[in-house]
Amino acid sequence: MYNYVIAIPNHPISSQYFMETVPVIEDITGNQCVMWPATTPENMPDFLKFRRDKPPTYATDYRAPMTETEKAVWYSHYFLWKHMFRYNEDAWIFEHDADLSRMPIWPEVQEHVGIAFCRDYGSMFGYFVRAEVCEILVDCVERIMIIGQIDTWMYDYVTQFMPRHIIPERYNMDVNQLTHYGTTINH
Repeated sequence: MYNYVIAIPNHPISSQYFMETVPVIEDITGNQCVMWPATTPENMPDFLKFRRDKPPTYATDYRAPMTETEKAVWYSHYFLWKHMFRYNEDAWIFEHDADLSRMPIWPEVQEHVGIAFCRDYGSMFGYFVRAEVCEILVDCVERIMIIGQIDTWMYDYVTQFMPRHIIPERYNMDVNQLTHYGTTINH
């Protein structure tokens, strides 16, 4: 099994995070990391349906417009899900700035688990997903109006579409976000 790390090729900040996080992720999970090239606003297609404004979050009490960068993040995950389903791959997926330093022991994912989340206060920096669940995710996002950032949707709304695949709360992992190089996303 691989860990996929979504990163922007040849981007100075993304490359720094990728080089820092990969050894930690590989050491903790025991799985090799493979970079998945992130979609950016410059190379983003236009076939998913996004609502103009995303819902309020734990940090905001207003509806902010969905940015082009946030849409590109969606496409990065969408194309990776399609790849994983096509090649029948189960994998952990991380964003390039995932901080696993508070996770010294990595959980074994049981056979019945379809999807598991790494989450820290409203942001999702990584998750495990099985190939058959990737097919469900792709089908779902091709049909629906996407109403928010991917981490909000994955953690807060995905249970509406596939409740039997969600793992119990006890599997949640303590993963945070690295911020010391800055950010690559425009909120």
